[in-house]
Amino acid sequence: MKNKHNAKTILIVIPLAAIALIVGVPLIINESYKMNSGYTTCWGASDVLSYYGTILGATATIIAVIMTIRFSKKQQREERIIGAKPWLSSITELLNSHSEIEELQRLNSLYVFINGDAWGVSKSFPHSLREENYAINQIDCVIKYILSNVGGNSATNICITINGQSIIPPFALAKDKSQCFAFVLPLESGSIETKYHIVFEYGDTVSKTVYTQEETVIVKKGEHGVTLAQGMNDLLTAPKTP
Repeated sequence: MKNKHNAKTILIVIPLAAIALIVGVPLIINESYKMNSGYTTCWGASDVLSYYGTILGATATIIAVIMTIRFSKKQQREERIIGAKPWLSSITELLNSHSEIEELQRLNSLYVFINGDAWGVSKSFPHSLREENYAINQIDCVIKYILSNVGGNSATNICITINGQSIIPPFALAKDKSQCFAFVLPLESGSIETKYHIVFEYGDTVSKTVYTQEETVIVKKGEHGVTLAQGMNDLLTAPKTP
């Protein structure tokens, strides 16, 4: 509050002082020469006004340069902050064959699936998804989900929750790096559609800022099983801070 009060005071005082200098000094010089008494000078009023104008112009130039330097430094500081800000993006793809599911192993994918009342994660191809055990897109969707950091710096301590439940331990994602997931998302029994709200919370390497991004994936009942749906408002949001 004190800083805001000081800033308002400065904004009032500076224009008033400028008006006083611009208007007051020429009037004082003019009135002094009209009196024609006291101290005798070797120059006229026009010479004094010219000198005063030169000083005023030089002062205005110096102030303009100082303001330009300060603005440039502020802009550079903001650009550094933005450049250091991580930004997550996602690509979502519904898989339609067992070969596509198995291919995810080549991308070092993490398989995320419901295991009882919690989420389970596996780095290897789950036995339950093998062709002899799993009917694809009948009661759940297998989604290839690529999470990328397209920002200016590393995203640290990334926490992922689905419908409020944590799915994996926190991890980091360097600039221009990606992590592939295979989400196995079932349609809830008796439902026409099931929404999965995915939330990402993470930090950066230069501040204590916490960023949040959200995305909604919808598993819907179709004519021959289940399918994936997303509207424009369901796509991954831009980073938000508290």
